[in-house]
Amino acid sequence: MKKLMISILLILSSIAYLNIEAVAIYTAKLSSRDYLNSNGEKLATIAKIIRQDRANYHSFKISDDEN
Repeated sequence: MKKLMISILLILSSIAYLNIEAVAIYTAKLSSRDYLNSNGEKLATIAKIIRQDRANYHSFKISDDEN
């Protein structure tokens, strides 16, 4: 989780530094189950983690606590 937050901060700071206009901003609350695929294997990229988060919510009806 710490690596993910650092990656996001680096991306956001790069956008600000390069004066790039963001087309969209996406926010997701990720839980530990989002870092594993349906077979229990660890996911390696942020794209796969977010895809798993969406699958957990839409396909498996598993939502993260809002607290």
